[in-house]
Amino acid sequence: MATARSQVARANSLRLFELVFVLMSAVQPITRRQIIDLVSEYRQTGDGPTLQRMFERDKQTLRELGMNLETSETDGGEAYRLRDRSFTLPEIDFTPQERAMLTLAGRVWSENAMARESQDALRKLAAAGVELDAAPSLAFQPSVSAREQAFQPLWEATARRRRVRFSYRTSTGTTSERHVEPWMLGSRSGSWYLIGFDRDRQERRSFKLSRITSEPRAEGPDASYEVPEIDRAALLASLAPAPGTQQAVLAIRGEYAPMLRRRGRPMVVVGDGPELPEGYRTYEVPFNREADLAAEVATHGADVLVVSPPALRETVIDHLQRVVAAHGGAS
Repeated sequence: MATARSQVARANSLRLFELVFVLMSAVQPITRRQIIDLVSEYRQTGDGPTLQRMFERDKQTLRELGMNLETSETDGGEAYRLRDRSFTLPEIDFTPQERAMLTLAGRVWSENAMARESQDALRKLAAAGVELDAAPSLAFQPSVSAREQAFQPLWEATARRRRVRFSYRTSTGTTSERHVEPWMLGSRSGSWYLIGFDRDRQERRSFKLSRITSEPRAEGPDASYEVPEIDRAALLASLAPAPGTQQAVLAIRGEYAPMLRRRGRPMVVVGDGPELPEGYRTYEVPFNREADLAAEVATHGADVLVVSPPALRETVIDHLQRVVAAHGGAS
């Protein structure tokens, strides 16, 4: 029963989020028909008594939250517009722990399918000739790109306590199918991890999402296992990579590649070092496996250049050449 209530509450929150996003994005009033087409749950419900009750209830909720929802008549029927931002909350103070949790929640929100719904709504508004306000799109756009395709299904399975199976590639390159009871998802050193109980090995294991090679499949009913008492902070801390045994010198442009800059130590290249383009600064970055650092550096394109060692530079160049060969001009 509690799970069903939480699913209903989540659906209501997502629907209201979409409705507010659509209303905030339009400069002029938008019709009821346009709103129904743009908000996914309205569209799926179908135009009938159920939709009418849902829509009226949502309008009332927005007004109870202090939003100035204005109604007018247009050639296309009844239309709606948010007149101002009077619903903006007063300043709220959070503890450091609460801010950390809000940051993680924001990443979870921005990396799921909600970002796609928002962008779809903007495209439909523009196609209908509605003048858009850029500010809401900037406020709601994802702050972290959805690089990990496994994130969404694992997040849902973790929230619902459903077992999952997926193919996983280890650091040595071997791949096998894993059956896991998810406990938590966490981010460490720029990477997302799943921590849970590995049913095949009968012990706790952590899985780097970038090494999951198939779409995770949930199995069994909701609440099919119990999550033990765990120290989440300690588990995340245990994911920290071992101290690097080798050093690379990287030239990083401006404020790009923050994770590499944070791990590195600013330095000055002297002697016969290469002349760097304007705006770049050199950092000494520790690493263990050349292939891992090369893949990370390559994701930053021209914003990160390898000064040394030469072998790492050649690996990055080879990586980028293979990307161009595979994707051509699109890369």
